[in-house]
Amino acid sequence: MKKNKYCAVFLTIILCMNFISCEKDSEKFAKEEYNIHIDEAGALRLLIPSKEDFGGYYRKYKSLKLTGQINQEDLDAAIDFMVYAETIDMKDVSIVEGERLDGTKTPKNVITSLGTPTCAYTTGSINQGYGTLILPNDLEEYWGGGLGIKNITFPNTLRILGDFSNPSMTSIVLPDGVTEIGDGAFGYSWELTSITLSTNLVKIGDGAFCVCKKLTDISIPDKVTEIGHTAFLSCEKLQEVWLSKSLTQIGYEAFRGCSNLKKVHVKSSTPPSTNNRYIFDGGNSIELFVPKGSRELYRNDPYWRDVQYITEE
Repeated sequence: MKKNKYCAVFLTIILCMNFISCEKDSEKFAKEEYNIHIDEAGALRLLIPSKEDFGGYYRKYKSLKLTGQINQEDLDAAIDFMVYAETIDMKDVSIVEGERLDGTKTPKNVITSLGTPTCAYTTGSINQGYGTLILPNDLEEYWGGGLGIKNITFPNTLRILGDFSNPSMTSIVLPDGVTEIGDGAFGYSWELTSITLSTNLVKIGDGAFCVCKKLTDISIPDKVTEIGHTAFLSCEKLQEVWLSKSLTQIGYEAFRGCSNLKKVHVKSSTPPSTNNRYIFDGGNSIELFVPKGSRELYRNDPYWRDVQYITEE
């Protein structure tokens, strides 16, 4: 009996020592950066660590830093790694032309799509967001979506932001190189409270900010000439809007469903063209501010005259 008792005590001590060792390894991993250089685009899945490399646990590394050349297939692999690292840093990689597993051709310096971290589906946290994604410095177009991403850093080279609907992100700053926001780009970003638009922005696509329920105000940069259909549809908390000086076209129902919208400032002396009278809800409760000397133009315009209060400023 004594022998068995001593064996049990010995085994307990060994297990405790292993547990302490694992805890120390966990603390060590949490402070480290994992660096991977990719010589041949498309090879990241062969180079990226497995779950076992992290002791069977998630979130061991502070960051994954990539260098070299990557293609769309590598991007799919990298986003899956987000469950293991707080930050994925791709600023020093170059996106080359490539071909995905399904045979789809992918262009240079463009992200055509970005998968959602597998863990976001398995844990049911797809709307929560995981880590921070730092995009390549020479990226020109992004159509990757935003599900599963908590924070993102766009490069100054970015020209077109096609799709970044993200239910968990609260604020976004776009670099000044962006000239176009694509259709539905930020649609259904429910938690978005503020966005800083590019000073060189020219076009806002259809439904670009629809159902951004917490957005309270928006200032459209002066170079914007076109706002698409339903661009800000059902932004329920939107209270004040500044429309650009260069605006010539505004789509139907651009601000429909914005039940708290009270003030709209239009910088253009000529009423922007539209093909529908229903740009806003509740024309009787909105105050429209227009440049001096242009009140009568807006008052006589068949699409803007439904706004009851028009004030020059």
